[in-house]
Amino acid sequence: MSNRPAFLDQSPPLGYIAGVGRGATGFATRGGNPSNGRIPIRLQQKQKNQSLADENKADESDEEAEDIFSAIEQKLSSRNKRKTGAKNKMHKEQKDPIADIPNQFSDLKRSLTKVTADQWLNIPEATDTTRYNKRTRMEEQQNRKTYAAPDALISQAVNLTKLTEEREKLLGRKLDEGFMEVNNKTEAEQNALLNELEVLMEGDIGEDARPNEDTKRTRMILQSYRKSEPKRPDGWIASARLEERIRNFKQARSIIEEGCNICPRSDELWLENIRLNSSNIQHCKVLIATAIRFNSKSESLWLKAVELESETFNKYRVVRKALQAIPYNEKLWQMACNLEQSKTEALKILERAVAFVPKSKDLWTTLIKSQDYPEASKSLEKAKCYLPKELSLLILTVQIEEKFNRDISVKALIGIIDKALNAGEMNSIKVSLPEWLDEAELIESTQNYPKSMEAIVTVAMKQSPSGSMEYLKDIEKRTNSLTKVTSYRILLQDSPTNFRLWKALRTVCESINRFEELIKTFQHILFNDRDNYATLKANPHLCLMYAKEVWKYDDNIEEAQMILNKSLEIVPGCLDIWLAKTKLVILSKRYEDAEKLFQTILEKYSVGSETMERVYYKYVSFLLFSGRNQTAIEILSNKCLPMFPTKHKFYLQLGQIYHELGQFDKCKEVYNMGLKNIPDCVLLWVSLSKLEETDLNNPIKGRSDLDVALLKCKDHELLYIAKAQMEARLGNEEQAQLLISKGLQKNSKNAPLWVENIRLLNRKKASSKKTMFQDALRNTSNDYQVLLQIGISFYQEMQYTAALKWFERSVKKNPTYGDSWVWLIRSYKKLKKDFSLAYKNALQQEPVYGHEWISISKNPKTQYMSTGEILDVLTKQ
Repeated sequence: MSNRPAFLDQSPPLGYIAGVGRGATGFATRGGNPSNGRIPIRLQQKQKNQSLADENKADESDEEAEDIFSAIEQKLSSRNKRKTGAKNKMHKEQKDPIADIPNQFSDLKRSLTKVTADQWLNIPEATDTTRYNKRTRMEEQQNRKTYAAPDALISQAVNLTKLTEEREKLLGRKLDEGFMEVNNKTEAEQNALLNELEVLMEGDIGEDARPNEDTKRTRMILQSYRKSEPKRPDGWIASARLEERIRNFKQARSIIEEGCNICPRSDELWLENIRLNSSNIQHCKVLIATAIRFNSKSESLWLKAVELESETFNKYRVVRKALQAIPYNEKLWQMACNLEQSKTEALKILERAVAFVPKSKDLWTTLIKSQDYPEASKSLEKAKCYLPKELSLLILTVQIEEKFNRDISVKALIGIIDKALNAGEMNSIKVSLPEWLDEAELIESTQNYPKSMEAIVTVAMKQSPSGSMEYLKDIEKRTNSLTKVTSYRILLQDSPTNFRLWKALRTVCESINRFEELIKTFQHILFNDRDNYATLKANPHLCLMYAKEVWKYDDNIEEAQMILNKSLEIVPGCLDIWLAKTKLVILSKRYEDAEKLFQTILEKYSVGSETMERVYYKYVSFLLFSGRNQTAIEILSNKCLPMFPTKHKFYLQLGQIYHELGQFDKCKEVYNMGLKNIPDCVLLWVSLSKLEETDLNNPIKGRSDLDVALLKCKDHELLYIAKAQMEARLGNEEQAQLLISKGLQKNSKNAPLWVENIRLLNRKKASSKKTMFQDALRNTSNDYQVLLQIGISFYQEMQYTAALKWFERSVKKNPTYGDSWVWLIRSYKKLKKDFSLAYKNALQQEPVYGHEWISISKNPKTQYMSTGEILDVLTKQ
């Protein structure tokens, strides 16, 4: 049956002109007359073609065709005459049928309004009926390829389009070049081609893949490649793997077997053959035996033969045969040594191994470590002859010395290394610090040679620029280990006052749980009698760090006291050590011993010296802690104030004692006496003003005292804060804000003033607070006190999550500010979060500042509390 449409065999309607509806040119449109009376080009061509056909035919049917065309020409000529006559207005009455065509279809046009949308959409397009478009469509369908792919490719998001394009490029390139030209290609080009094919095969075929068109084409290419290059093993291997991927295991084995027959001296083919037959061990052994017959020098085949054996005895037998074939193979000698059960036989094997492979570092190392000291020393000398620049042999020398002489010192080992580095060809090698430290860490991992590790690190540090920042960075980047600890220890010997190093050393010791190394470092640096305790005498405060770490490490007060006593024997005139000893005695609750110790210190130092001020202040604090207020008053009145009339601490101490006893008049008298001697002491003015306001009920006098203080102390910020706080207590909040604003006008960058300003804004709107926070942070450069107060504002509004973030920023800015830690832990508790890490960090930082913190740490009754006890007291509030 023909697919030719029926309307093509029907006669066109009267006046029909083909192509007018599609915008064709060269035709008369809308029934008009053709211009100049010309016949359309298409009809002219048709007429010419028909004339040629008439000339070629000699039968009677041609005459009939000629009559038909004559009639058509006559009709066309008559139509042209009618049009010409109409143009000359000669036939006005005659009606032109062609001109009336638009009117004949007017009823059909009106009926188009009844056509529905679905009918319009279902009208076939004219282009679908032409042979040209049909042919184009068929060509597009042929070029549009579809492939059946497993779900594995889809799940792995494989780009099938790109895969197809790359395969087409590869196949096209290969077909264009021709397989007969493969011989002219280089080895690299052939390998690259097979690698590309391998990649395509891996990306195109999965576990459940079946042969498709591309697989067949790839197989055809590989088959042609094998025929053109039968001696190349990669073609056979690629073909076998292609069949294996499509689960055609039998064909894969057949191909690889054929390849082994053609290329019997390719160990790659034999190994691939063994892999494909791995399920049949016996057959694999037959294959490996055949392969070794053809390739007796192949290391990979012998190693595979050893692997196929399950019994140790058989493995050892195969290795011995392999060594007979390739006696210069290092791996086989090492394997033979490992398989040997007898240590004596193993030593003999190693001795023969180094004879065949004298430049093997590993074989020499294994031999030397297995020998006794005399034989090991001789072997080391032989090894150095073959490997004169090998650093590992130098390291091995030190290890052997330590192994057979446990009493040898680190200094002696350092001498061995220095001697070796300065002699022979080792003198020419340059070893960097990281390389030395790598060797030291490798020794540390064995846990058998600690002295060797220390000697190597010491030598490494001598060759590097001690104390430079680059040097420290190189050490800090390494993982925490004893090697790193030793590095810091050596650095501290040259820079014992570098607290950054002490802190880094402490962190490393804590992380590896070797805190005794920190104690060892203190002991080694401070109490080294070889240099007559020069470090301790020059830096006596280091023993305080030492005693403190011992005390904190295991709460061993007795050991800490022993350290201080030993230090006092070396530096008896250090007051800091004496005062530290009194604190430890008090913490041990030996109050009588503490009293005697204070008396000893007072007798030791001359009256009137600057050091006596500290001693008396600590002694009075101890008396107040013991509840001996009257004794403290007598010492302050009779000794301290006459001896130190310009020291405000003693006036404040005496005034606080009278205040606690309720003797406010005497307290006022002491403050006034202090101001006569020290008129510009801000703390005395503030204490006197608060006494007048709160205890003597005379706020006017208290306000007046602060006004006088502002004149004498040159507008000190603490006085503005004290005045603002007084006005706030009296209910004059606007006046308090005006005072703080006045203080900020004089010192806009003062953090305590901004803190007080924020505190006074607690009742303001959120928008006002936000502006105030921004101004405070900008003017104080994010001061830790401002950060803390902003957090307190959020905390008081029960926005604990927001407050926590501000407290964390404050702690990070200044970890020694105690109030920040207190509020941080309070926030954790409100949010019911674990605060153990914050608590631990606070103990490590040992904060000492903050209004709340000082209220506990400086209180005579609680002054000897530890950091943890202070945190517990303040966070319970």
